[in-house]
Amino acid sequence: MDASVVRRKRREAQAQEATDLAGQRSPGGKCRIPAKNRQMEIGGAGRPNRSCRPEIAGLHHGQEAPLDTTTIIDEKERQARLRLSLVRGVGTVRFAQAMEVFGSALATLAAPRKRLAEVLDVEAARQITSTAGMRAVDETIERQDRLLETVGARRIVVGENDYPTRLLDRGELVPTICALGDISVTRQRCVAIVGRRAATGVGQKMATRLAARLTEKGRVVVSGGAYGIDAAAHVGAMDAGGQTLCVFGAGIDIAYPERHIDLFRRIANQGCIVSQFEPGTQPQRGCFLRRNRIIAALAEAVIVVEAGARSGARSTALAARSMDGPVWSVPGSMGTDRLIAEGAEPLSNIDDLDRLLDGHTTGSAPKGPHNKDLTGPQRTLLDVLAKGPARLPGDLARQSGLPPGRVMAVLVELQLHGLVVAHAGGRYETTYHHPASRHERES
Repeated sequence: MDASVVRRKRREAQAQEATDLAGQRSPGGKCRIPAKNRQMEIGGAGRPNRSCRPEIAGLHHGQEAPLDTTTIIDEKERQARLRLSLVRGVGTVRFAQAMEVFGSALATLAAPRKRLAEVLDVEAARQITSTAGMRAVDETIERQDRLLETVGARRIVVGENDYPTRLLDRGELVPTICALGDISVTRQRCVAIVGRRAATGVGQKMATRLAARLTEKGRVVVSGGAYGIDAAAHVGAMDAGGQTLCVFGAGIDIAYPERHIDLFRRIANQGCIVSQFEPGTQPQRGCFLRRNRIIAALAEAVIVVEAGARSGARSTALAARSMDGPVWSVPGSMGTDRLIAEGAEPLSNIDDLDRLLDGHTTGSAPKGPHNKDLTGPQRTLLDVLAKGPARLPGDLARQSGLPPGRVMAVLVELQLHGLVVAHAGGRYETTYHHPASRHERES
């Protein structure tokens, strides 16, 4: 049999297998969104619009643009960026480093192994310069594309017209974003509503009312699709006739939690679902922490409705603060009261929401370092350092979610403010300790 026929039949069999698996339970008890989702009416954004790809804006990372943002990159550069993002060991940070050093993904993939090892690492350099290594990357792309097609989703590479530019504005470079629904909602004015999964009836009602009011004010409600406050926020926005944006903590083809499959279908029809993770990625704790930063980056403000002392909602609020975004907190739970004590604006009713949307704050933040005209990253590191004991910069980077290079720069700034001291061995400690942090250490 002709080799081309064999390859064609193999591709057809693999595509059928992916379709068959789409409606079945995946490992770990999670459920893929069924294949019938492909027929959903999702505002014309289900499959890639290839006609828009030739007009692609340049890449930039936060306030530092490694590329000329006026440059138009073609389909070859788009494909090169996708391939580079899937090389083993090339995460978000190394992707940005490669783009800054080599100027483009095409130049990166064409660079000599020795230079690649210096900028990335030995394993990544070996794969990029190996025919077999890059063939494996291309096979991964084909496999993931089949998964995306099964659920009617698309993959948007950084630099494409539809890429959420607010991520770049907030310094949250993600090489690729998968989307199911109307991706244009990411360019509208968004406000996040987050809170704990085991929410009270009062808390869920508050989230629903806030979401409805935000819709009336022309905002898109962003949340994470979880039980409790997240679900109430999504439903409140849609019931009010508005759009909502759901950020997954897993692959775009993984419905998690499984019982929200109908909610996710509705969101895809009346808004958009996005994921920074590769198709097929199962939900893990680290995924949700990274997801929370994307929620914060996409929103112009974050509202927290009920939260525990160390909840995921708090991590979203801290991420927003690190990006200099406002945090509004509904009083009445341990986590939200603590956020207010640390400087978040209290939001007790709809009138408060109207006032905050109009840009009026109470000015009621407590005395302490949060009143010192500090930046978001500075406040974030202080929150981590206030829990003690002295920490290494690497530990601070992991616990704060800030890039290692940014952590060092912020530590210097805090030393100039007199709020941080350096000890022997490269450890840092804050001179300020919030009462809540002392209580945590004592308990």
